[in-house]
Amino acid sequence: MTDLGTLGGSNSEAHGINSAGQVAGSSSISGHTHAFVYSGGYMNDLGTLGGLNSFADDINDAGQVVGYSNTKSGVIHRFLYSNGVMTDLDELIPSGWTFDGGMAINNAGQIVATGWNGSNGSALHALLLSPVPEPQTWAMLLAGLILLGYRLRHSAASMS
Repeated sequence: MTDLGTLGGSNSEAHGINSAGQVAGSSSISGHTHAFVYSGGYMNDLGTLGGLNSFADDINDAGQVVGYSNTKSGVIHRFLYSNGVMTDLDELIPSGWTFDGGMAINNAGQIVATGWNGSNGSALHALLLSPVPEPQTWAMLLAGLILLGYRLRHSAASMS
C-alpha cells in the first residue's frame, strides 16, 4: 500500500488509475478541494476553471483527466485536462445540453457522461464525446494519400 498524501490539506481521494500507475483524484488544499494527478511519487495540482474547487473522475493512459470544477462565477462545469491545460467542456457542447453526473475517458480520448437537453425536459441521456482529429493528423493523412497516388502512377508508368 502506498499513501499518496495530499496537496497540503488533511484529505485526499483517488478516483481513477491508468496502466502507467498514474492516479487521478481530489485533495483538500487551503480549505478547498483540487483535482490532482499522482505520478512518479508526486501529487500535481490540476487547478480549477477559475473557481475554488475541482474534482477528478477518471484518467486514461495518455494522462488525460476528466472531472468537474467551479467556474469563476461558481457554476459547475466539466473539464478535460490534457498536456497541462484544463479545457471547459461545457463551452464545447451544443447549446441547450447540460452535463450531469460523473465522466470517464478511454485511451482514444473519447469521453462518456450523462446529460440532458433543456428541450427534452428532464430525461437524462448517455453521451459520447469524441475528439476531433488535430489538423496535423489530417495533413499527414493527406500527404500519405498524395504519396501513395504518386507511387501508384509511377509504378503503372514504369510497367508500360
